[in-house]
Amino acid sequence: MSTPRVVYDPIRTAHLPGNGAAVETRIDDSVGCRNLEQRILRVAPGGDAQVRNPGSEDVLFVLAGAGTLAFGDHVAPLEPRSGLVVPADTPYRLEAGTEGLELLSVLAPQPGKPGTVPATEAATPDAQPIREDDQEVIAAGDDHTIDYMDRWFRVLADPARGARYVTQFVGYIAHSRAPEHTHTYEEVIYITDGEGVLHIGESRPLRPGTSVYLPPGTPHCLENPHDDQVLALVGVFCPAGSPKERQPAN
Repeated sequence: MSTPRVVYDPIRTAHLPGNGAAVETRIDDSVGCRNLEQRILRVAPGGDAQVRNPGSEDVLFVLAGAGTLAFGDHVAPLEPRSGLVVPADTPYRLEAGTEGLELLSVLAPQPGKPGTVPATEAATPDAQPIREDDQEVIAAGDDHTIDYMDRWFRVLADPARGARYVTQFVGYIAHSRAPEHTHTYEEVIYITDGEGVLHIGESRPLRPGTSVYLPPGTPHCLENPHDDQVLALVGVFCPAGSPKERQPAN
């Protein structure tokens, strides 16, 4: 059985084809993850990158910078805190603006493991970015005895928006500690802002740039002990579903 992992440093870094581009792997099968690979793509100011992921869809989130992404006949503008789904086996080109470009990339299935993730009927991606600010703010649960509005999220990518294998969301935690719970899905998380604590039997600090792997059935909770900042994250889980889906930990 896989165990949860907190990753502060890249597993490996490699150059991408193009000019001034690199990929940093944060979570893959080497940490026990079965279905997802989390990466950071970086393109230098004015640079470009050629990317192709045979057998894996690529669910992207712009962390910083601006530029464009082109695949097929489509060209999509990229801006911070927006997402985009690139179908499997689809070559794409990144071009960075004057400030460079940094993207969170999650592949599913993992490279070289086609058919390991059950596919979901999905809409055809329209090659346009999914802006966080345009999405509905959703409380993190349905239990009316709990004030969930100190924890909320927005869904960016799911089968309704072209992702066949995963759901991608942005989550926010104000000063609070979530009830300990489990999920049936496998999940990878990337902290974008704020500082907090992940409780997984032991307590591990969270800060911007921290990656987290949670196997299915892992009892866990996230805490923001600070009343002057919000802990923000990007989560991707497989198979696709609702971020509200959870069970109380035993």
